[in-house]
Amino acid sequence: TYQMAEMKDEEREKRSLPTSEEQLEAIGSGTFNYITLATLILFNVAYGMEILVTNICYRALPRTKWGMTSQDRASLISVAYMGFIVGALVSGFLADKFGRKPIMILHSCVFCPFTVWSAMSFDLATLYVTRFVVGISIGVMLPVAVSLITELALPSRRGGMILAVPGLGFILGEILVLVVGLIVMQDYLECKEDCGWWRWVFVAGVVPNLIAMFVIIFYIPESPRYLLLIGETEEAEKVVRQIAVANGAEDRLLDGGRIAPLQLETRKVSALELLQPPICWDFLAIVIAWTLFGLGIYGTNFLAPILLETDYNFSPHWQFAMLLIFVVFQGLSCIFLIWVADMPNLGRLFLVLCQCLIAVPLLAGAGFAMGQSLYLVGPLVLGGMCAANAAYQCFYIYAAERMPTSHRALGIGAANGLSKTSAVAGPLLLAALLAATPHGTTFLVLAGSVAVGAAVMVASSTETLGKALSDRPDRTEERPLSESTPLL
Repeated sequence: TYQMAEMKDEEREKRSLPTSEEQLEAIGSGTFNYITLATLILFNVAYGMEILVTNICYRALPRTKWGMTSQDRASLISVAYMGFIVGALVSGFLADKFGRKPIMILHSCVFCPFTVWSAMSFDLATLYVTRFVVGISIGVMLPVAVSLITELALPSRRGGMILAVPGLGFILGEILVLVVGLIVMQDYLECKEDCGWWRWVFVAGVVPNLIAMFVIIFYIPESPRYLLLIGETEEAEKVVRQIAVANGAEDRLLDGGRIAPLQLETRKVSALELLQPPICWDFLAIVIAWTLFGLGIYGTNFLAPILLETDYNFSPHWQFAMLLIFVVFQGLSCIFLIWVADMPNLGRLFLVLCQCLIAVPLLAGAGFAMGQSLYLVGPLVLGGMCAANAAYQCFYIYAAERMPTSHRALGIGAANGLSKTSAVAGPLLLAALLAATPHGTTFLVLAGSVAVGAAVMVASSTETLGKALSDRPDRTEERPLSESTPLL
């Protein structure tokens, strides 16, 4: 009886300890948080590059030598996103089995050599295979990076930091590929086809990825929430103390850095549970809305370079310069969104809906105005692109906060991967529409896609701002953020 009483006292003491979220909030932001955020953004530069690199380099490829047709342009873009879907669908399983940090390192070990190999391709088959493998690598990395920043961010600043990882990485990747292209193509100004500059543009993303890999190997620890999830409470406490030391905030630790263990019955989950009540309704709503928003952003990124070539006869140099202007404005809209993401009176769904209300009329207006002056069509496309991108990126916050602890990495990976079906099918669909209908029709399709996505979101989603993260699919413990619950 005495031993049982001691065990009960010990159990009560553990439950009264601070949660991992409370410890991170007490430590506050500092050097560790900024280096971690910058590192994960560098990893996601590859994601941004993949959006543009094949499309804008198409005219420089040896098209005649390789026997390429116009359909190969869309197919090369789609094959990378086919790989992305495969990678994203397995990323949650890998991250839960082996940890967040090892998967980020694995990504670099695959991404860097295959990116170099794709830049050295001397036939079309090699380019298809290497772009597919690069897509798998990025698909594995992106959901794990979002999970990692979700688990390391301060609860009060989580929304902005989640948004910054894919959002700023996306923008910086596009900027990098366009700037490198503008620099290296100077030696090929008279070249119309089979221009060597495309190889340098393809390989540009390796450098930021190598930097990020070394930082995560030697500086960034494993996620403390993952360690709690597998029962390694002492290791999680060591990580929290390491973060406090890096931020010069050892004196702010609660209870000497001790953490309450997670109260989860089991850590083994099945992917099939994502399709079973009660979690299936949230998961399916996220996938459908995210996919429809994805068609808006991936579609505009596919169409813009093509229309600058065909409808407005831009040279490669001016095409890159114009796209760079577009990307800079996208970056400014992303920074604004990061700034407002954690404001107490602006919910996640409200922000998404506002962006949709901007994107739909602008994209529709671009469709009706297509063929008119670029001074009219350009701002409409730019505004619609920025708003559609903002709506899509906001869903990273919503998915990370809405998925429960037991399914977070798996749910984010599966939902993000399935949403990339729009990136696979979009170029093929839009290429067919460009060939068969007036070019403005494509933008009307994109406007309709974003509008339907907004309707799905409004009809079936629940606000997450101001709520503590849930541990279990039944959400029986869901409560306001002030009554904190462990993140994982």
